[in-house]
Amino acid sequence: MFDEEKLFARIESSGFLHGPVRYVPSRDLSAAELRKLTPEKIPFIKRRPYECEGEYRLVWAGNPEDPAQGIAVRDCIRYVTLGPEFKESEVVATGNLLKDEYGIPTNRSRILENKSWISKFGNL
Repeated sequence: MFDEEKLFARIESSGFLHGPVRYVPSRDLSAAELRKLTPEKIPFIKRRPYECEGEYRLVWAGNPEDPAQGIAVRDCIRYVTLGPEFKESEVVATGNLLKDEYGIPTNRSRILENKSWISKFGNL
């Protein structure tokens, strides 16, 4: 989770590209159509099956000789949610690293442990 106001203020004057992902059917991405895309638009194209993600991307496109600029958004991170597939030991280690080194709090998604939620999909 980002502090959006701080993040957008920071990236507006940097080497980041950002924007919502456009989801397209594979059949619509012919070689001719792909050639029409500018290089800046390519990172924001994804296949239609992933449309439910509603993804917004932030892509570093600045000077590769100055990668520190790409890390400049670190203080815009409010917290990190770790996926449910993380083992508890990995959650603790990652959480400690992010908190101790960067002051970033973490939590862990427990959606796969929610029996009530999972039971709703049992008959599909």
